[in-house]
Amino acid sequence: MMPQQTNRNTLMDYQDAYAKAGRQPIKLPDGEYNVRITDAWFQYEHYRESDGRFISTYVGLNLEVMQGDLAGSLTRTFLTLRRDYGQVVPESVEWFRRDLATLGVFTDSIVEVPNLVPTVVGKWVQIEVTTNGKYQNIRLKRLISAPPQAQQQSQPQQPQQSQQQTTQPQAQPQQPYSVQQGHIPGQPHPNNGQQFGGSTDFDTFDDNNIPF
Repeated sequence: MMPQQTNRNTLMDYQDAYAKAGRQPIKLPDGEYNVRITDAWFQYEHYRESDGRFISTYVGLNLEVMQGDLAGSLTRTFLTLRRDYGQVVPESVEWFRRDLATLGVFTDSIVEVPNLVPTVVGKWVQIEVTTNGKYQNIRLKRLISAPPQAQQQSQPQQPQQSQQQTTQPQAQPQQPYSVQQGHIPGQPHPNNGQQFGGSTDFDTFDDNNIPF
């Protein structure tokens, strides 16, 4: 009989693939979803040496579908600041700031954004997914409240003081912003550079080492 420790070592050969199975980002079917932000990061613009592409400044968001038939599915979106021939595109900045405001990030100083981005992790957002050819857009519609059970699981228990102190008024949701088709760094813009917003084109962003 093979020793138990040997069995365990053999099984561990599958661990890396097992951990990734079903946990890779996908392009969701078109529709509305309630998602939780599982990770958020800021990427400064730079040239990617592997293929010589210019990577725009962006905020990356990992999203997990929390309800419905696709609960547990993962996707990813990017909020991008864009340049044309080295010049800042003001419209991309407008959409970028609106998306951050939808997520509850408010600041007049863009240099503060990298430090504020991690604060969105754990928030629930209603999104709308639309596909236009090979491009997919994720519209951030508004923040939503997590179900009570999810809130209990994600927050540490606090000593109960009084009903008046522990009961929090429900926050009013942000008005939805109309976030349209996003620009993909390294590729021509599909709408002549006139529209901006989140994109799920995974291959053109420098995000290969970001885990779910």
